[in-house]
Amino acid sequence: MVARMRDWGMDTSGIQHDPQHPTGRVEITMDGKSHTFDILADQAYDHIEPAAARSAAKMRQCGVLCHGSLALRGASRKAFTEVYNTTDAPVFLDINLREPWWSKDAVLDMIQRANILKLNDAELEILRPQGLASTPLAEAVLAARIDWGLDALWLTLGKQGALYCAEGMEPLRVEPDDAQAPVVDTVGAGDAFSAGILGGFLKGSTPEETAECATRLATRVCGQQGATSQNPDVYKGLEAITK
Repeated sequence: MVARMRDWGMDTSGIQHDPQHPTGRVEITMDGKSHTFDILADQAYDHIEPAAARSAAKMRQCGVLCHGSLALRGASRKAFTEVYNTTDAPVFLDINLREPWWSKDAVLDMIQRANILKLNDAELEILRPQGLASTPLAEAVLAARIDWGLDALWLTLGKQGALYCAEGMEPLRVEPDDAQAPVVDTVGAGDAFSAGILGGFLKGSTPEETAECATRLATRVCGQQGATSQNPDVYKGLEAITK
């Protein structure tokens, strides 16, 4: 992984090496085109070293602090707090509600710290504020963003695309890049969508440009086996969208 990052000209200076714990691993069971996850416990990413994380954040200007909810299930929560208190960068949170590694109170606490939230429709159903149980989806997204104090909220809807909601605007419906494209494997599609969001955010792209980039990358990932590709062409051609 590190060698591939270097080959592609990516910065590896903030990567921590843990000689005691195994590289993070997830066992995925496929059933047709659906899948279930077994996210193994006590992995290296559960033991991110706080001082090293804080030092890495101080080395250069941080454009955004991006994290999920799974990596905060163990000792790494302290490392996140160190980085959070070190930088003034906006926080992008990508929710992953995987049993048994989450609690509603802990996830809502993470949301309160975030500026931008990405989650799917099933996760919204679980987390949506009280009183919104029967509210139409677009209204629920708008109300949740306000209730949670977020600058922006991205809600993914699978083959139905996504919804985007930000301060000062009505929810934006995002159509899928190609609803007829063949689906080989949906593992990694959500992370690909998040990558597109981050790329657009860091470049100052419009919500429409960002949504197009995110849905196109997610569609490409769904069209292959596995969440990532060794072929850099999978990730090319998106720069022109978010500029």
